[in-house]
Amino acid sequence: MMSLLLEAGIDTITFNPGFSVKGITDSLAHFGSEFRAIMCPQEGVAVAAAHAYAKATGKPMAVILHNIVGLQNGTMAIFDAWCDRVPMIVLGGTGPLSKEERRPWIDWIHSAHDQGAQIREYTKWDDQPLDVESVPESFWRAWQTSVAVPQGPVYVCFDTSVQDAPIGSSASTHWRKLNNAPTSPALSREHAQSVASRLASATLPVIVTDFAGETLEGFNSIRELSELLECPVVDCGARFNFPTNHRLNFSYLEEKVVPQADLILAIDVEDRDGRVLPHIRPETEVIWISPAHLRIRSWSQDYLKLPRASEQVTSAAAPALKAILQEIVHFPDVAEQSGRRRAQIEGVVDQARAQWRQDVSTQTGISLSTLAATMKTVLSELDWTLVTGSMYGWDKKLIDMTKHRAHLGGEGGGGCGYMPGAAIGGAIGLSDGSVPVAVISDGDLLFCPSALWTIANQNLPMLIIMDNNRAYKNTLAHGQRVATRRGRAEANALLGNVFTDPKIDFAAMARSYGLEAFGPIERLEDLESTLRKAMDIVRSGRPALVDVVTELVI
Repeated sequence: MMSLLLEAGIDTITFNPGFSVKGITDSLAHFGSEFRAIMCPQEGVAVAAAHAYAKATGKPMAVILHNIVGLQNGTMAIFDAWCDRVPMIVLGGTGPLSKEERRPWIDWIHSAHDQGAQIREYTKWDDQPLDVESVPESFWRAWQTSVAVPQGPVYVCFDTSVQDAPIGSSASTHWRKLNNAPTSPALSREHAQSVASRLASATLPVIVTDFAGETLEGFNSIRELSELLECPVVDCGARFNFPTNHRLNFSYLEEKVVPQADLILAIDVEDRDGRVLPHIRPETEVIWISPAHLRIRSWSQDYLKLPRASEQVTSAAAPALKAILQEIVHFPDVAEQSGRRRAQIEGVVDQARAQWRQDVSTQTGISLSTLAATMKTVLSELDWTLVTGSMYGWDKKLIDMTKHRAHLGGEGGGGCGYMPGAAIGGAIGLSDGSVPVAVISDGDLLFCPSALWTIANQNLPMLIIMDNNRAYKNTLAHGQRVATRRGRAEANALLGNVFTDPKIDFAAMARSYGLEAFGPIERLEDLESTLRKAMDIVRSGRPALVDVVTELVI
């Protein structure tokens, strides 16, 4: 198995140990320095790390999960990865399937008739090879399926007897390199010409995307096409798709252009927050280009609302954008139309960004907006990447992010506990020398605090900023709306949603796991100096955490 992983370019593995995968982990230890083996004390952390790693690198990591119980612990994180369309190779163990070989009790309760059934509805494929000769084909099928667009997690389970079986000479011919990934679905030239023609002649086209930034080619092509057309771009955020400080970035300003658009080019869009699709007029032409329908399942309705589109085209984002760009240059009226559009939208983004900055400058407490503004000041001279963090848009409104994968995005499936593991995988996956920065909410860290041990164990030089609002913010907001609608006291919403009795000292928690930590920071005037102290530690090659108590603004 280790040889197959190396041939596939997978040299990083997260795992939580257990008897059923000892054959795999023993081989991992045997290969030693050829792999980076990362032990996580909780399976959800291991999977979330692989999730963020895939978004940081564009390639899958392997995760090892111990039979039924380990898989059950990791299921929510696997569902997140499924919804977020990231490649991941999950390896599991079971058995012994032979009843005569089982130990009393433990091997019985940890053996399943069909272990893959547990996650089949939110993985692209699963398998359980019955003998060692079948392992190579099973692995390469899993790898190819995982990396094929639309990407997703796969699961391969091994009986302990298969793990322990010797590899005979008859099996050697099967251990061959098969890592030729299937090509992505692409736009035909006919479709590309049609789309290019309509974009060139539209009065105000708007580009909307979620996943174009999955690849560098897609990220660059979105910018090139928007500048050629002088048309607004709305980045819905599943990936980082467009520079935040670009004059054509109308993210969080969609209401100023989407209702006026006569053409929407939707490039692999989900619009999870519902920021864009409700603003589209019924008469607006919508060209919907996406491969997402190729992964639809019946059990989970993560495919979201059926889009109202004039035309739906099956293609991945990058090849579609490339084909459109190749055709649109042949239309002579592009420059003239672009000039009109530029005059129509000139200054809108600059004015909005200036207003955002002005609004923040008048605040005296620590909110997510003042936290983002302070991060911008402290980190302005550094090359850094936000490996995880949800700041309700203030990070992208106030901080200049320009490079591909500057922001790795969220969990995709709404599962809690993603951020701590994502901080690990994102930091490990960075290869450009940038400083990993993770903004982690208090509720999320409480799901998987043991991730801090792995960060310390791996000595990941990263800055962790706690968004400590001492509550489950989203659930509290829902509770307040229900109470108001029913004419009851908003205080009812506090039940089960706040961490104030007692208050949690996250800095002390981090120190107990081996990290340098500061806080809790409760005054805005202390925030910048503390972040700078933490960054000095990160520059020295060690992780640091700052516990920031943010205002609970609903």
